[in-house]
Amino acid sequence: MLIGELAKKAGLTRDTVRFYERAGLIQSGEKQAGSRLYKTFDEAALERLLFIQGGQAGGFTLREIKEMLDQWGTDLEAAPLQLRISKVQAKIDQTDEKIRRLEVIRQHLADKLERMLAANSTN
Repeated sequence: MLIGELAKKAGLTRDTVRFYERAGLIQSGEKQAGSRLYKTFDEAALERLLFIQGGQAGGFTLREIKEMLDQWGTDLEAAPLQLRISKVQAKIDQTDEKIRRLEVIRQHLADKLERMLAANSTN
């Protein structure tokens, strides 16, 4: 399939598909049509794009997703269960830490806002 069809099936833009191709997350073939050369993609590329979207929704970075794709393809069942468990647990731990840091930032901003509102009411 051509890039437009692939992008549509995956719910992505052509630019996003091109980005993933440049990053080595998907691969294309070539098709000659007259004097033009078109990139073509197979169903495996679509499966990989859907896997990437799922991984990103789960909080995984593109680097982490690429490592998983390189090791096991889109079939996570091919990975040992204990390894999958440890990857998900590590992602949960990272997410908890981000939440903790965001709560500190939020409290700092709330305190700052409270001081500004108090100063404004005395003016």
